[in-house]
Amino acid sequence: MDLLQECATNYTKLLTSRYHIICGRSKAGQKERLAFDITFWQSDFYHLAGLHKLSDLPPFRRLRKPDTIAKILDGQLTESLARKSDYFSQIEDRLILLANLEPFLDSNDLVFRYDKKYAPGTTIEANYLLQNLFQQRIAYLFLAQRHEDNTQVCKSFFYKKNRDYTKGQQKFALLYKEKTNLTTGTTVVQYDKL
Repeated sequence: MDLLQECATNYTKLLTSRYHIICGRSKAGQKERLAFDITFWQSDFYHLAGLHKLSDLPPFRRLRKPDTIAKILDGQLTESLARKSDYFSQIEDRLILLANLEPFLDSNDLVFRYDKKYAPGTTIEANYLLQNLFQQRIAYLFLAQRHEDNTQVCKSFFYKKNRDYTKGQQKFALLYKEKTNLTTGTTVVQYDKL
């Protein structure tokens, strides 16, 4: 299957999902807990897939973010077209990861509160960082707050290269994770240490 279509198909399945995560840590006898939800919007797909990096291809450069998934699924934007970009090699690993976003989220257990000041030289704005060993490599998923509430969205997703983005960040242990299908209302508890 076309890699872009696989990513779009799998991401579309997540549009009706919500993850609820509770994590905690102890420091100097004090216990701290964080709780947040992860939700998914169509318009987030464009940046998460790294398609903004294909700036030398007009079909990707002029793309409206909400239209991205539909144009991929109906065959207007394809992997073979994306491969014509001089920058495709910068996003290929990201696309492979994105095709597997749901299994990554279903298996993740390392959560960091992310503070950009401890990652100098990066432009990534995020509240949380999830790290997991995925396909024998360390992968990072950055989460950013959507609204004033504590709903997070997937901001950036890539394999670790030279930089350790967890360095200096506050590490939390996963205590509880559930996944809800927003259409059916069915909730599955994936992890419970509470």
